[in-house]
Amino acid sequence: ICEELGADILRLWVAAADYTVDIPASGEIFDRLVEAYRRIRNTLRFLLGNLYDFDFSKDALDYSEMEELDRWVLSRLHGLTSRCTRAFENYQLHVVYHALHNFCSVDLSSLYLDTRKDCLYTFAADSKPRRSAQTALYHLLDTLLRLMAPVISHTAEEAWLALRGEGAEDSIHLQEWPTHTAEWEDKELEEVYERLLSLRDMVTKALEQKRVAKELGTSLEAEVVLCLPPAEMEAVKGREDLLPTLFIVSGVELESCEDNEPRVEIRRAAGEKCARCWNYRASVGADASHPHICDRCLPIVEGIFNKRG
Repeated sequence: ICEELGADILRLWVAAADYTVDIPASGEIFDRLVEAYRRIRNTLRFLLGNLYDFDFSKDALDYSEMEELDRWVLSRLHGLTSRCTRAFENYQLHVVYHALHNFCSVDLSSLYLDTRKDCLYTFAADSKPRRSAQTALYHLLDTLLRLMAPVISHTAEEAWLALRGEGAEDSIHLQEWPTHTAEWEDKELEEVYERLLSLRDMVTKALEQKRVAKELGTSLEAEVVLCLPPAEMEAVKGREDLLPTLFIVSGVELESCEDNEPRVEIRRAAGEKCARCWNYRASVGADASHPHICDRCLPIVEGIFNKRG
């Protein structure tokens, strides 16, 4: 198994098994573990890849300065740390495996990282929102590696050395256990985002119906109209600018309704597609010198040209 799949897959099989019952082993089981391992490894690769221009000592923001979405994921990270700590203390390695895998595949890959791509890829390199996202990515990677080091030791060491940079001599296996995450816990924020994410699920379902009907291609072709009762409207109050990011659409319009259930309407976004951020905006083409980009991307592109002289 070590020669064909690697030692970390064998270690993952041991960790994933509940040793209180008979432990099965088969080709199918190892295939599933390989797939789970790839999801975890790909998450680490994404985190590392988006920290290429980030120096934690110079660019990191204080927690209080970070964007709300980034503070939310750090609160979720604290929950993961607490679950893994309790599981290790009780020798429940299968709980650690499932917690790490679910966090990487659900909380990160399917949600947080997906919504943060626009900021990471299209915002100005040294803008506060992007540095906030990168600060969160650094904390995520640093903490995840410490949590997974006892299980997939070789992968954790490889990623740790990549994070530390060329010439790094310290090892992940010589680091302290992450106990500082308690300061990131924010239950109230998690409750707010639970309501926001339930709206996101509704929007995602409605978008998928439009895609199946071939009325839309990507979600960025859409504009969402949300008709919300008072309780949900209170949750989105002050977060109107966050909703397009959270839903991965080009725009969101809010309307009040007296019904107890929110309603979602999907329509094609107005304007043209920005060649840089791929959002559909009415401002595309307004500047003759850059006719294919939107007003959000324009100052960023001009700033890049100005730096080049």
